[in-house]
Amino acid sequence: MTDQTPTPLTDFTRRAVAARALIQSLLTELIGPVDLKYDFFREWNGCWKARVDLTGAATGRLEFTFLSTPGGGLLALPRPLPERWRLMTGIPADDGTRWTLDAAGLLVPFAPPAGDADGRAAPPAIGSLDPAPGAPRPTITRRDRAILFLAQGFGTGRLPKAPGTFGTLPGVLLYLLLAGLPLAPYLAVTAALLLIGIPLCGRAARTLGEKDPPSVVWDEIVGYLITMIAITPSWPAVVAGFAAFRLFDIWKPWPIGWIDRRVGGGLGIMLDDVVAGLMALGLMHLGLALVDWI
Repeated sequence: MTDQTPTPLTDFTRRAVAARALIQSLLTELIGPVDLKYDFFREWNGCWKARVDLTGAATGRLEFTFLSTPGGGLLALPRPLPERWRLMTGIPADDGTRWTLDAAGLLVPFAPPAGDADGRAAPPAIGSLDPAPGAPRPTITRRDRAILFLAQGFGTGRLPKAPGTFGTLPGVLLYLLLAGLPLAPYLAVTAALLLIGIPLCGRAARTLGEKDPPSVVWDEIVGYLITMIAITPSWPAVVAGFAAFRLFDIWKPWPIGWIDRRVGGGLGIMLDDVVAGLMALGLMHLGLALVDWI
């Protein structure tokens, strides 16, 4: 079956001019006349993004992920996606299609609200990156803050550079604390943290308004613990496990990349890192077997 979901754009060289024009057109339509300053960058997995600073009708910063639509169009998806844009306008690609995120955080074709004759709702008020005027604003409760603190790796995931890498470090510390346990209790603790992580990461993602926020790193912590199952603790092993897990988490070979795109909610956030951890676990034990054989 043909994949009808936009995929990460990895060939950006010939589309840089189109990307600038698309973002300018998108923000002019949804906000009003704005001046933009672009910072394009490529993630380690090859996906291209842009940080855009806004001045004029609105001020602030948005981050865009560039995707290729099934028809070959260019889509610049803002993160976080403001709720009013998600529900009332969708995000236009340069091939005429419009896209939005569903309740599970999955990218789907935009369906205009009932009664919208021209295919989309009225744009937000000029200068607004927030919900429509008069709409209730989301309140972050103390419980939400506590959930975010845990889901963001006790704050490590909030670091602006390489949050996934820094967010894995609490997993290293936790492994060192658990490494002295017999295998069965170690597996039980890892399984418990995995099950806790599904609702925890799902709630954090909804609070932040993103499908898989980079700052949410509970999944990296659990992924590292999986990587180190039945590994005798030593500093070479700790470093090798860290490198192996980050390799698979960033590279996202099949099925990790497929899960990352297709499975939403807390389960999707956790599952791709669980698989990355299992792949890294296999690589670790293969490496140890080769060392013993040599």
